[in-house]
Amino acid sequence: MQDDYRVVYEVSFEPEKLYKARLEFWLTDSGHVSVGVETYTRLARRLSSPVVRRGMATGCEPGAISRDALVRLFRVVTHGSLVMTVSTFFGVITSPKLYMPEADFRMIVDADSFSARWFQPISDETRALKFRGSGKVLLFEPW
Repeated sequence: MQDDYRVVYEVSFEPEKLYKARLEFWLTDSGHVSVGVETYTRLARRLSSPVVRRGMATGCEPGAISRDALVRLFRVVTHGSLVMTVSTFFGVITSPKLYMPEADFRMIVDADSFSARWFQPISDETRALKFRGSGKVLLFEPW
C-alpha cells in the first residue's frame, strides 16, 4: 500500500497498568486498517529506560485485514497471551519483537496473511529456549 493515506478513524485501548498490553487500530479512507501494539513510551516506563523513540513499538501499516483477524488479535491481547522481547543498547530500547501462542497465530494467519510480518508464533515447548539470549522478556496480563 502507498504511504499516502488519510486516517478517518482511530481507536486505542490503553490499560492504566503497564503489564497489560496497549492496542491501537486506525482505519483509512480506503478501508485499510493499521494495528499497533504497545508504544515505546510505555515500554520505557515499564523497563525504567529513557524515552528516545516515540510511536508504536510493534504493528503494521494500513492493509486489507479481515474482521475475523482483528477480532482474534483483540482476543489475544485482552487475554494476556502476548510475549514481547526487547533488546536494549546502553539502556535504550531497540528491536521489540512480539510473539503469541502458535495456535492463536495460526488462527489469525488463516484469516489473513498480514500477521506473519510483524509478530511470530511461539510454542509452549520451545518458549524457554526461544527467548534465551533475546534481551528482556515482557509478559502481559489479561485485561
